[in-house]
Amino acid sequence: MSQCTPLQRVTVLGALQKQNFQGNATRAGVERGCRDLVAWWGSSFGSFRGITDANTGEARSKLTGDDDLHAGFALGGGVKVRPGDTGWLGVDSAWRPVRLGLFEDIIEVGIKLNF
Repeated sequence: MSQCTPLQRVTVLGALQKQNFQGNATRAGVERGCRDLVAWWGSSFGSFRGITDANTGEARSKLTGDDDLHAGFALGGGVKVRPGDTGWLGVDSAWRPVRLGLFEDIIEVGIKLNF
């Protein structure tokens, strides 16, 4: 049985997380793939921070693009090869910047095997 895969695909995701003790969190991402063999992705996250005006007492929320350590975006990509009729080997890599300068940026590498 052959499997039909589109030549190109775009996937868009988003989420809002309601939190009781800190700002609500937002997350969004987009991935573009080609023939189920190559993919590139980018993502962003942020938090709603509560701000109270000292003069008027008015409370409002402000969307910030980071948390205490990470900047609010990340990039990545991956490739997959099919050495035989069944199974495949894939390598993914992602990068996320650290905003404080105390640490170096985070680079993640993953290897996937399917046999």
